[in-house]
Amino acid sequence: MPVTTTIAKSFVGWMLIFMILCLVFGLWGLYDLTIDIPHRQQQHDRFVEVQQRLAALNEISTAREASGQPITDEEFAEYTSLEEEMQQLAPGGVNPVPPGKFDPLIQWIYILCLPCVPYFILQLGRAKGKIYRLDDDMTLHLPEGTWKAKDIVDIDMSRWMAKSIAWVVHVDGTRVKLDDYLYTNTHLIVGEIAHRKYPEKWDSEAKQIKTSPESEPDDEAGDDIEDDSEAMAGGNNEERQGEEEVK
Repeated sequence: MPVTTTIAKSFVGWMLIFMILCLVFGLWGLYDLTIDIPHRQQQHDRFVEVQQRLAALNEISTAREASGQPITDEEFAEYTSLEEEMQQLAPGGVNPVPPGKFDPLIQWIYILCLPCVPYFILQLGRAKGKIYRLDDDMTLHLPEGTWKAKDIVDIDMSRWMAKSIAWVVHVDGTRVKLDDYLYTNTHLIVGEIAHRKYPEKWDSEAKQIKTSPESEPDDEAGDDIEDDSEAMAGGNNEERQGEEEVK
């Protein structure tokens, strides 16, 4: 039965997560850089300005009291208005903090996440547009073209166990990567080809065939047999020498 791959749900999920994270961080950085940081700087500057004006009015009031003159209605109204504004600028006595020196730079780093969003979208679109199929007669259909069974001369499994990646090799030397992380059922295609090329190493599901210990020669047993043979030969020689001496 033909084997056809589909894009892996795990790959789609991770791409969506990366896109959402990059979008959120990018918009967050853009908001902070264009709205929040300027607002905090403006609040702090106004706080310092009001603080200085209140100090000046206090000095004027002290000087007038010393000279026996009351403050004017305009000065009193200004002082009252500035006190109310100060409570808004520093609610609960907490002074507004200006943006840090490196705050804009950090926000730019977040903003640089935004170009990654179309990159992930492009990667996802490319992956969805690729389909791999292996027919019963071992004809392999790839995005790069269709290979007959006789065209497939080898399959490189050197990274399969570590990365789930294999390369099929065409008779003209062309190599095409098969990635089981990106596409489901890739292991069935890889396993079928690898099993035909290396039946003693791989099964039809791309699993390594482990050599049974019973099928391997027992070197230690062989050494023991050789040692026993040498001992027996030595014993026979000693018996012959003893018989000759008696004669």
